[in-house]
Amino acid sequence: MPNGYAENNRTKQVIRWKATGQHLSPEAKADLAGQAEQKRYARKQAEKELYEATAKRMIEELRINNSGVKQTAYHKTKQIEATPGAPARNGDVLVPGYDVEGKLWTIQYIKEDGTKRFAKNSRKHGCFHVVGAPNGAAAIQKIAMSPVVVIAEGYATAATLAKHRKVPILAAYDSGNLLSVATALHQRYPDKAIVIAGDDDHRIENNPGREKALAASEAVAGVAIFPRFTAEERAKGFSDFNDLATQSPEVVSHQLDEAVQRVMEQNVVATRSLELAR
Repeated sequence: MPNGYAENNRTKQVIRWKATGQHLSPEAKADLAGQAEQKRYARKQAEKELYEATAKRMIEELRINNSGVKQTAYHKTKQIEATPGAPARNGDVLVPGYDVEGKLWTIQYIKEDGTKRFAKNSRKHGCFHVVGAPNGAAAIQKIAMSPVVVIAEGYATAATLAKHRKVPILAAYDSGNLLSVATALHQRYPDKAIVIAGDDDHRIENNPGREKALAASEAVAGVAIFPRFTAEERAKGFSDFNDLATQSPEVVSHQLDEAVQRVMEQNVVATRSLELAR
């Protein structure tokens, strides 16, 4: 007999339940399913309208803050250069997020101390920032013109990698967005080779940075790479390519060159196999 319980972790109150054995008629089930579908559709429509309204506000915000490249305390702390397309405002870095069509959907605000937040009521899923691209059209052009793209988690890591490789470097904002960005790009550009430059969250249980980067690369037949730390660097809590670049920039360059070469060779083999199969 189906049964279970719910417990309030704060008050420790426990509520138990057990199926009564009663069943809904097929007509009642269909009616409930129809109502649920209508509610889901209404929620999706409301969400879409909210995202669209926010996107319009973001376009205006970037227009107002189009004051050029400015170095902030965050750039200095991370030892990265300020990049076109990510303006500064009152010490904050504004990192716009675009979709595969180049449409602006969100802005990530990074404060001087590294605290991050996204524009309220904005869409982040599947959106990314191309380092050095002044706008959405330029971002898509950079991607379209290159045989390979590299996707990293955060802006600082992406900006770090951009110094070491002349290919489009994208910031997906966090590990949870790597898969959606990678698959969106793969669907839009099926022949594009993709490298996922993941974080190594070795101090966190299940290492989400590594796990999600591997899942994203597997989904698009790409290559995942992770910073090669020494035991001493791992002990210091280093976890991403920005950390590695502050100590061993030559290792970052070597890893990127190696990964780009490998993924391009992998793509050539896959293309030939596809042609032979036809």
